[in-house]
Amino acid sequence: MCDFISWKEKAKKQLLAQKSMLLKTFSLTVPKGYKHKTQLSTLKRKNFHYFNDAVTDKNFRNATKKLIPGKTYEVKIVNIGSRLTSEECMDVYTREKAIFTGAQGLLLVCQLKKEEFPKGKRTLSFDEKKALYKDVYGDHMVPYVDCRSGGDYRFRLAYFANSCIADDCLLLFCDGE
Repeated sequence: MCDFISWKEKAKKQLLAQKSMLLKTFSLTVPKGYKHKTQLSTLKRKNFHYFNDAVTDKNFRNATKKLIPGKTYEVKIVNIGSRLTSEECMDVYTREKAIFTGAQGLLLVCQLKKEEFPKGKRTLSFDEKKALYKDVYGDHMVPYVDCRSGGDYRFRLAYFANSCIADDCLLLFCDGE
């Protein structure tokens, strides 16, 4: 029975790897003056067609990995290619050796490399579940940017419990260590 379970897990991981597709890779250097504690308050909301007011430094203060000022990261945008659970999306982070940066990483890309977001898609930035903001109903929320084909950007939150759809992308920061 154990062999069947391990075989099934391996097959599932292979299928996930085949379905997800790397769309872009680019370098991003965190500005020297970057401060994790106040990163989300540096946002210029007027640059977004819509912005969820729950995206605050207080609500997303427990990021698993804090970005390091002056450090250059390899950033990947991966199209997930099929409907996945949030746990399966997080498996992509593990497979790619990516770090969980949550809302702070997503906002930094918005500020420095906005043009890299794929048009017509949602790009989610996961963090470990315990580090995500919980709304008034106790639901964990995952930040994402929705880049419309017309050029409008929306900074929103998705329910962690819901599956990601085939058109969604994941934002992955890889530190190479």
